[in-house]
Amino acid sequence: MKVENIKALLTAFYEGKATEEEEKILKEYFEREDVPDFLLNEQKIFKALSPSPNRLKVPRDLETKLGILIDKKAEEEKIFLPRNKSKINWMRVGGIAACLFIMFFVGYKVDDYYMNKTPQDTYTNPQEAYKAMQTALAEVSTNMNKGFKELKENKKEISRVNQEVIKEIK
Repeated sequence: MKVENIKALLTAFYEGKATEEEEKILKEYFEREDVPDFLLNEQKIFKALSPSPNRLKVPRDLETKLGILIDKKAEEEKIFLPRNKSKINWMRVGGIAACLFIMFFVGYKVDDYYMNKTPQDTYTNPQEAYKAMQTALAEVSTNMNKGFKELKENKKEISRVNQEVIKEIK
């Protein structure tokens, strides 16, 4: 059988649209030894799906027995290896101490930086400073007004959407 036909049958098989006859053709094809290399994974899948006389029978109560065995081993482990609470406590204390050390170090460096830095005037003329402050405040005001305008538009849009949702719910 041509490889193109096998690919088409595989596609139908994986989509769940293959008939029993097509599945039988696929099983027979993958039982052969001369399967192309790019279909070896598919061959493994079909060999695993086909019933074989060498396959082991799984007892019905295996899952229950395994669950009981796992629970028993967990109990034995608790008795045999109790948790070392002192180690956990020392790890917590060490973590807290490290955090406090980092906080104090950063605080000291920031404080040292600002204590050694003296503020300097950027303007020698008060009139120039006043004009620069006015332009900066005007820019801030313009940007805030734009933001408030967009906020009002968004609020209208949200209320419109809420009304539509309420209509759909009713």
